[in-house]
Amino acid sequence: MNQKVMAPDFTDHVRTVAPWVEHLVGAPNTMKRLHRALACDVILTPSRPLIRLLREVGVRRVEEFHHAFDPAVLDRVGAIERQPRAIFSGSLPHSFGAARFEVIERALDERTIDAYVPMVGGEVVPLPEGSAIAGLLGTFPPRALAGAFRRTGRGADAFDRATLRRLGMAASDRTADQSARLDLAARFPDRVHRPVHGLEMFRLLAAARLVVHHEVGTSPASLRLYEATGVGAALVTNRVEDLSSRFEPGAEILVYDHPKEAVELVRTLLADEALAARVGSAGQQRTLRDHTVEVRAAELDRILAGL
Repeated sequence: MNQKVMAPDFTDHVRTVAPWVEHLVGAPNTMKRLHRALACDVILTPSRPLIRLLREVGVRRVEEFHHAFDPAVLDRVGAIERQPRAIFSGSLPHSFGAARFEVIERALDERTIDAYVPMVGGEVVPLPEGSAIAGLLGTFPPRALAGAFRRTGRGADAFDRATLRRLGMAASDRTADQSARLDLAARFPDRVHRPVHGLEMFRLLAAARLVVHHEVGTSPASLRLYEATGVGAALVTNRVEDLSSRFEPGAEILVYDHPKEAVELVRTLLADEALAARVGSAGQQRTLRDHTVEVRAAELDRILAGL
């Protein structure tokens, strides 16, 4: 999972000392060092844009592989009474995640949601540090940079810059006004709370009538989709490419196209307990049927068996 250690010299060493290893399989969990992916034989990722980009630059095999929910979590969470609350729990990345921030900000402004987020500003995915030349090269097509990177061992920073831009994830510097706007804890002290993780997070989601989400990419790639539905909360998320292959919009989840519509959906579910219960139940049934760790293990087994 940790691509930061999967440098080409490391993978070459693995192949040397462990000749029985036939394939090195990686699942990128960071977008800041994508050049590490080029050292793997197989890449697993839920992001379709990233799949297309990695195939474009010559990665031999890239497979769509999604996150999952572990039903054992439900036993640990236990029976929790749902409250008429809307919750967002997660990060609010700066620049490339501006649309997510706008949705949460608007819901906070209209007092329809409680947010559990990093308390200072937002999250920044920085461009990799490098020289001015690397910055200039980072405007080149990733495919050309990948070829140069493989031949010379240099140009990793430029490749990472180019891929982040292609994925719409290049961060930018903040102005003073932007920093003040990002400090949601100062602006909404009664509704913005410290971030929660692990079992505490699952209990928070399980006690909420609905969970708000917003994909920052163009395909359903977030773990939150399965965390929220797995504990039976009604999920409200934005419409993205191929979302219907994960859940049935309008039945198992509710979708919106703009921040105003998101807030309207939140208000509707807060006022209609029965509707929220139906959506939450349908979403949970879908996750427990199609999106568990056991299901993903079988999918992974098929991928590995086909190498």
